[in-house]
Amino acid sequence: MCVELCQRNAIKALEIDGNPLQWSRPLIKETLMPRTVFCRVLQRDADGLDFPPHPGALGQRIYENVSREAWNRWLAQLTVLINDNGLSTADPASMAVIEQHMLGFLFSEGEFGKMPAGYSPPKRKK
Repeated sequence: MCVELCQRNAIKALEIDGNPLQWSRPLIKETLMPRTVFCRVLQRDADGLDFPPHPGALGQRIYENVSREAWNRWLAQLTVLINDNGLSTADPASMAVIEQHMLGFLFSEGEFGKMPAGYSPPKRKK
């Protein structure tokens, strides 16, 4: 109720010569609390993503089933994957490999998605 009233007042305040401005998005988010999802990676409820992070049906599936924390873990692994294999997100063949690893990491589908055998994160410099 309050959000709806605030939106109406915000829109009402943004008029030029009595004509309201047109907006493609609401001025105020409809939800004030983060979205919660049951994360397939963490196997628990956690804060969800704000928007689908990948195009198409896969992006929507990730949005509905993967938490922010798990997505950030995937991004860290993606960095290793790209650097170790010389992949490029601009190359369709590389994207096919990345998507296979993404499905393996986020949904345990297929044989990809695990860190390379013997991998250890680099030590931090002091």
